[in-house]
Order: sequence, then C-alpha cells, then structure tokens
Amino acid sequence: MKNQLEDFPLDIKISFHKVVEQYQLQLESEQSSIAKNYIENVLDYISSFPKLVEGIDNPEDLSKNKDAIRILLDDLFPNILSNNEIKAASLPFHNVIFNSSKRFRNILDNAGDNYQFEMRNLNEDMYYIYGCILVLNHHYGYNIDFSRPLYYDIPDENGILKHYRVALNADFIDIEPGEGAKEISEKDVDILIQNIEDVSLWKEKFPPKSWIFKGFTIINLTDVTVDDAISDLKTTLLHQETSNQAELFRFQEIFQSIFKIPDLRVGFTVFNKVEKAFERMNNEDAQSFMLYKESSADCETLICEKTYNQLVKEKGYFTIANIDEYAKKANNSLLSKNLKDNHIKSCILAPIAEGEELLGVLELVSPRKNELNSINAIKLEDILPYIVTAVKRNRTEFENRVKAVIQSECTSIHPSVLWIFENEAKQFIKDQDLDGLASFKDITFKNVYPLYGQIDIIASSDARNSAIEKDLQYQLELLENIINEAYQIEKLPIYDQVRFRITEFREELAEGLNASSEQKVFDLLRREVNPIMDHL
Repeated sequence: MKNQLEDFPLDIKISFHKVVEQYQLQLESEQSSIAKNYIENVLDYISSFPKLVEGIDNPEDLSKNKDAIRILLDDLFPNILSNNEIKAASLPFHNVIFNSSKRFRNILDNAGDNYQFEMRNLNEDMYYIYGCILVLNHHYGYNIDFSRPLYYDIPDENGILKHYRVALNADFIDIEPGEGAKEISEKDVDILIQNIEDVSLWKEKFPPKSWIFKGFTIINLTDVTVDDAISDLKTTLLHQETSNQAELFRFQEIFQSIFKIPDLRVGFTVFNKVEKAFERMNNEDAQSFMLYKESSADCETLICEKTYNQLVKEKGYFTIANIDEYAKKANNSLLSKNLKDNHIKSCILAPIAEGEELLGVLELVSPRKNELNSINAIKLEDILPYIVTAVKRNRTEFENRVKAVIQSECTSIHPSVLWIFENEAKQFIKDQDLDGLASFKDITFKNVYPLYGQIDIIASSDARNSAIEKDLQYQLELLENIINEAYQIEKLPIYDQVRFRITEFREELAEGLNASSEQKVFDLLRREVNPIMDHL
C-alpha cells in the first residue's frame, strides 16, 4: 500500500478539518444547550490532537489516534447503528479503512487472514487516472462522470463469496496544487478525456504526488450478493458453451451464493413429452440427481402421482425438505431411492417450462435436511426466466443438429418413421461429442409389410452399392500401398495403427456395403489419414 500511495497524483494527508469546521458552524447556530455543550466538549478535546486537523501523512499513524478519531466522527458513525451499517472512513481509491463499524469489522474478520481487501476489477493505472479526475472535478470545477459500480468481493465464514457495492462520500476533502503541480488547460482536458487508457499521458499532466489531498472519504457497503449472482447467471447462460465443465461449475457457484449453501449442487433433467419420460442431458458433465445412474426413466417409474401432478401437470416447484420422511410416504419411488443414494437430504425440483410445455427440471440439492424448502424456493422466481430462455436456445440448437445429421446421412423420410431416425441421430451426436468417432447405424423395421409398392429399375441399388464398394476398396488399397512405402522409410507406430484400421475396413467391405460404410471411411481419412499425409 505504501508504494501505491507513492505512485499516485495526490499527496494524501488524512485530515478531519472539514468535520471540525462543520462543528464550529453548528456551534454558532445551535439553540439547544445540551447539544451546544456536547459540541464545545468535542472541539475542546480535539484541540489536543492538532495532527487531526493539520493532516496525517502515514496511514499507519491512524491507530495512535483511533480514540480521538472515533469521538470526532461519532455523529457520522453513530454507535447505535454500528451493528447494522457496513461503513468505514477511507482514503480515495485505496484499500485503507479506519473507524469502521462493528458489522464491517466482523465481515473482514470472517473473511480470514489470507483475504486481500481490494476492489474488484480496478488496477493501479485506473486508480491513478481516477485520482486525476478527482482533481479536475474538485479543483477545476469540471463535471466528468467517472462513476461506475465498484465492488468488494469478500468471503464469509462458510467460504461463500459475498458481493458488496461501494457508495463513496467525498464531502470531507480539499484538493489544492502542490509544488510539482502543472496548470491544466481546457485543451489538456480535451486530450485527456479522449485517452482514458493512456496512463503515461495522465502522469505527464499530473505527476505523482503533485497535488495535495487533505481530508478523508466515507464508504458504505451494501450486500448485493443475490443481485450480483443473478447478473453472473445471465452472463453464464448467454455463453454458447454453457455445457462445458467450467461453466457448469460456475453455474453451481452462483446458486451457492444465492442460497448461501457452500456445498449446494445443481443438476438438470430433460423431459420427453412424447414418451412421457425423464432423460439425461446429452452433455456428459451435467448431472441428473433425479435419474442418478439411469439414462432415462418413464414418469410412472420415477416419480409418484403427487410429484407428477406438481411438476408435470401444474408446472410448480416440488420441494422435499426431508428426503428420509418423503421416502416413507412415497412408497419407495425411484426418485427417493436415487436421492438417498446421492446422500441428499433436501432438494428443490423446479420445472423449466415454456407456457404449458415442460422442457425439463432444474435440481437444487443439499446434504442437510430442511436447508432447501418451499420458503427459499421463492428465490428462483427471478432466475427461472433466464434459465428457460437458455434451455429453449440449447434445445433449438440440438434439434437443428439432429435435422442436419438426418439430412446428411439419410434420404427422404416419411413422417411416420421420423422418430426412429431422430433417436439414431441423437445417439450419433452423443458419440461424436464423446470422442469424435460416430457412425449412423442401419435402421430396420422387423415384421413390417408395405401395403403398396412401386416399380424400380431392376438391381439399380445393387449396382450402385457395388460401384461404391469397389471405389472404396480401390481407395483403401492405394492408401495401404502409401502407408507400406512410408513404413519402409520411417517405422512409426501410427503407420501400424492406420494400416490395421485399413485392413479392418477392407474386410468389412468385402462382406458387403452397409449404410455406415462410407461415413466410417470418410472419418478415417479426415481424422487419421490426412494428418499423416501432411507429415509425408
């Protein structure tokens, strides 16, 4: 902090002269004898501490005068509000506080010894520039609006990160030019405000410690943890990659802040309205506490009638404050079993619905009973609309991927059998996202007989398949020759691996062409052969 004070446009002298002046003015007009006597006693007491008016150069000396400062600032920091207000005297844009309220001190004590008290997203260059703008506004009379939300992020005793918005009071300061101060013209100001990020330019016009700051500021903190968490939640949901592990972890952290539960976990289960079943998300990282180890389950198997009516029919929250008690009443439903196997003692199941359509269920779970309940479930009212929007967007994107796979892998499909192709396309996407290797499997219908037929060119499909098979065999043969030649020059394990894959494909083709053969060869060329060709 000492270095930061040195590299600052203001030579800071912590002074309480403005408070003394206010008391002197009040003394002249005060009618009450009790109040007048109190002010005279305060001024008489403070006269024994001339440094408080002249100015203290070193913040470390504040502790030597803390009792006198507390008495002088008693009207600004009433003791009766000390347990309620988060308030302290401070230096402008520096993380030095003194004469803090009891609640402020408790918050810092609970943060732990390793906590560094500093504002969020405010680097030393911006500290310097803000100090310069303070000079322009207070000394030159400009009205440059440099206000922006300032925050302190402070963990509580449970490790939950709380967010506090800062309100700054600068009524008790004076700023005047020092020995190294330069006169600032209107032209200089025009240049400076167009170069807010050029700290060297600002230091040229306002050399370090060239202006004298005399006074102190007052900061008030307001707990905005929930508001800030909702803002973070909106930002997280706006990301296209909301399903990767880092984003899911951040998503969980946000809910931990909102509900003040450090080990709260978040899951999500998709609702399939066609099959009236609950399913896992396609993303492997996302958890489903309702399903636990199951990939899907129909409604009757997973939940009881009461839960079904609450979640699916009425689209209302279903809260279980005590899982053990719920399990006794729910006749050992799969839901209660899965929750108990996950060591969950209380939970909130929140329906994600668009109008009358249920899209899925947001799951909030805790390892302690009664911690999640119907009362704190109300907190979700302000959050769910953003989650609904994100789920709708993700579902639309996934449906578009399914259609793209079907169009790529299949010919025209009759609507009556579209469902089975969609299921295979979903599996194709899942395999592709898992390891990049996927093939669209053959789809057959057993014991299905056409009611009518149409004339086709005899054996045209056989001729086409035969041509494709010969072409693929020819391409793989050429490729195998290249790999063999390369292996004679450079015996790399990758050549053996690719040669083995080629042999596999050729043997498979010899047995007959199927719907996935072309896709498999294409994937082999694109993922494994092309990099080898670049190397060769």
